[in-house]
Amino acid sequence: MEQNIREIKELLVMIYDEVKEVKVRVTNLERGFANLLERATLLENKVEAMDTRISNLESSMDNRISNLESSMDERISNLESSMDERISNLESSMGERISSLESSMGERISSLESRLAGLEVSMNELNDFSRQKTAELHHQAQRNFEILETDLGAAIDWSKFLQEQKVDKEALKKAAV
Repeated sequence: MEQNIREIKELLVMIYDEVKEVKVRVTNLERGFANLLERATLLENKVEAMDTRISNLESSMDNRISNLESSMDERISNLESSMDERISNLESSMGERISSLESSMGERISSLESRLAGLEVSMNELNDFSRQKTAELHHQAQRNFEILETDLGAAIDWSKFLQEQKVDKEALKKAAV
């Protein structure tokens, strides 16, 4: 009987040791889950910060694009009015010169007519140059917008990925219990 009691004591001691070991493992698991919860919270905060940065970037880019469009419209308008004014001035000065020279010399008239034709060619070249630069600036603005749109799309996709990968807090709590 004493032998049985001793065996029971030994079994109880072994069970107690195993319970202590299980308790240590459970404590370690609880700490691990707490660390995971903390990391998940940090990730959520980072996702929120990224969302804020993305929305700030979107509004900043919208403002920049709007400013670029308005400044380009203004510059084109100024260039057109400047060119119109210069052309008008050239036309009026050429008209005055031609009328004063018509009475005196036929050669000068033909010379002036050829000069006027050269000015028209130059004016056409300037207009073509202006159109070309306007098209290049518009193309560059479009390219920049497409690049920004691509980068923003990638950032949004990454943000969605991070949001979809959130840790299920309820499942962690149930597992901890």
